[in-house]
Amino acid sequence: MTVVAIQRIRGGELTSATSVTLSIVNSAGVVVLAPTVVPATSEGAYSYETTLLPAGSYTATWVFTTTGYPTDTISRAFTVDAPMEINEGVTLMEIERLVSRRIGPYYRRRLGAGSTVNSIYSERFKSSLNLGSYEDSYVLRRGLTYGDELVTNFVSGDRVRQAYTYDASTGILTVDRAYSLAPVEDEAIELHSIDPEEELRPAVLDGLTRCFFWDNIEVQVTGSGIYNIDISATAPWITQVNQVQEVSLSYPSQLLPPTRMQWWQAYREGKNIKLHTKGGAVGSVSLLVLRPASSLVNGEMSLSGPNDDLDILYIDRDYAAWAAVLECWKTIPEVLTPLATQNMRPSRADAATEFTKKSQTLVQQVPETFQVDFGSSDLVQIGNLAEPVI
Repeated sequence: MTVVAIQRIRGGELTSATSVTLSIVNSAGVVVLAPTVVPATSEGAYSYETTLLPAGSYTATWVFTTTGYPTDTISRAFTVDAPMEINEGVTLMEIERLVSRRIGPYYRRRLGAGSTVNSIYSERFKSSLNLGSYEDSYVLRRGLTYGDELVTNFVSGDRVRQAYTYDASTGILTVDRAYSLAPVEDEAIELHSIDPEEELRPAVLDGLTRCFFWDNIEVQVTGSGIYNIDISATAPWITQVNQVQEVSLSYPSQLLPPTRMQWWQAYREGKNIKLHTKGGAVGSVSLLVLRPASSLVNGEMSLSGPNDDLDILYIDRDYAAWAAVLECWKTIPEVLTPLATQNMRPSRADAATEFTKKSQTLVQQVPETFQVDFGSSDLVQIGNLAEPVI
């Protein structure tokens, strides 16, 4: 919605005219709104709303006609901005791009007209310097334009190729194997130093298994006294007892906030994680847990993780990227070592340090709490070591 408004002031006061019209032309001088009568919204104030103006520059011309006075004509230039897009989370594609920028040369280019099934053309490839910086790179087509819109009829088999030759004078990069369909104008291609399918994506997906975020879930229960709750039935992605940080009791009325339980115990029974609690009433148990980043994809629970460029994850992108860099060091150290030893790319130690910083930030988001088991006859032990024998 675009609102074009103006105020008419005479003698220091807002004063309406007898009749007011508005016309609008774009930057090319084409009329997009013929002279239209605009009534006053209040004394001396005029406003016109339209949904027909795309992003661009325009000129609004207001004509004020007042009985007994000369006609006033006022022109004002204005700009309509593109709609603001707010994206939740981070896409799998964005994490991959960030990882590639850190581990080796990475480029993203907008293609021009003239690409064929054997070659791709971009103005950015043209240069008077033949540095040979693109040979042996992996060419990735995601089936998206430079503005990340879908390319019509894209063939998934055309996704990955390897650069074969590069001609700086013509801006043409040939690939090692022909495409089924030639790249189109305005399509985006990416040049990676590692294989996007066999090395980059597996590293990102493996890295996500090391990344967590704090989440609150509710498990419905019935009865009272000591509970024995199967957490895995509600959240199968909870696979370790130390993922459970806090347990609170919610009452059926929901008029009161959940009350933190003074004692509880998570334990494993076969493949399932279960929970002992003391006290409580019919209602639900609220759990504060560490949730794997790969278990929440596009706002839904996922047991297989993301598998598409545009899949959305809800995690700090830097956290996920450093985890993936570490995975690259585990699987393809021979590729990363030459540049890292020259201090041109992050070393294994650098990546581990950055990942540790992000992990510590996550841990610090939730304080540690003590548990008190009132009335217990069991031996009390603090920490993991047994009491010393004296």
